Amino acid sequence: MQQSFHIGKEIRQELMAQERSVTWLAKKINCNQSNLCKQLKCPHIHAELLYRISLALGEDFFVRYSKHFFEDMQGKIHLNTR
Repeated sequence: MQQSFHIGKEIRQELMAQERSVTWLAKKINCNQSNLCKQLKCPHIHAELLYRISLALGEDFFVRYSKHFFEDMQGKIHLNTR
């Protein structure tokens, strides 16, 4: 089975790739910076917040979730056919 997907880490990596800070993102999505920092430490994020982050960064994080889901499903299908 795949390792657990951590969306907060994915978002932090994208911030680094775009050379942007959590402060920038918090302002862009109108969110308290300390709250956003806490959210990014979590392996999951509320859909509405993820939507706003995706828009701000121009990156569809829902696609990343879907990719991980597909890979997990492929692994389960493979295990069930043994």
